[in-house]
Amino acid sequence: MSAGQESEVMPEGWDLSGSIRKPKNHLIVHPWCRFEKNIVVQTKTLDTWCIENGIEKIDFVWMDVQGAEIDVIRGGKNALRNTHYLYTEYSNRELYEGQASLKQLLKELDEFEVVVRYPDDILLRNINESNL
Repeated sequence: MSAGQESEVMPEGWDLSGSIRKPKNHLIVHPWCRFEKNIVVQTKTLDTWCIENGIEKIDFVWMDVQGAEIDVIRGGKNALRNTHYLYTEYSNRELYEGQASLKQLLKELDEFEVVVRYPDDILLRNINESNL
């Protein structure tokens, strides 16, 4: 599907992709996708968000953060320690600058085991039942 065709089926203002990281191989893999403007967004870590909202236990996290997975993991160490399941996209190609590989992500998630691995997604389960 070309960029023109994509934009025909997308809501007005949808630009197909975005990330807090700069695109790298993403532009090669998906040449129809453009990153034509930068915007400033406020961010906070998963741990901070959980503290602010009184979240102590999490059943399921679905992470779709376009190459910033390692940032979420490192900023959510406490929250993820108390999370039962984590589902995330991953890529072993550096689609975005500084994007971690699956091996690097799993090294950071030593309290999790693989339940199901898909070509670009993975479902993990927390093996430390004492936290849950």
